[in-house]
Amino acid sequence: SAYVSDTSDKLARDTHDTTVYGKSYKTFIAGLLSGSFSLSGKWDATIDVILDAALRSSVTKSFAFSPAGTAGGAVKYSGEVWCKSYDIKAPVNNVVEWSAEFESSDTITKGTN
Repeated sequence: SAYVSDTSDKLARDTHDTTVYGKSYKTFIAGLLSGSFSLSGKWDATIDVILDAALRSSVTKSFAFSPAGTAGGAVKYSGEVWCKSYDIKAPVNNVVEWSAEFESSDTITKGTN
């Protein structure tokens, strides 16, 4: 995108503590998966309209993230997300920047372009 200069994608799994008395180390079982990602870049009125609307909406949006580019066969993650936060940072002596966080709603699929 012409508005994004940094992207971070996070896939995580909940864990549940199953430790019993007498153990020296904790034990866990695997829980549910979740995903989130953050974007940031130089602030622009166009991206402000898009992200402000996404934050104010409770409807999920489709996303596709291709960390190695969009060439055929490159890894692609896709799914449905909702905007969790949208921040604008306007320091006195630097450019105005924005950042946004998105949370997955249901499955994130790993495929290829």
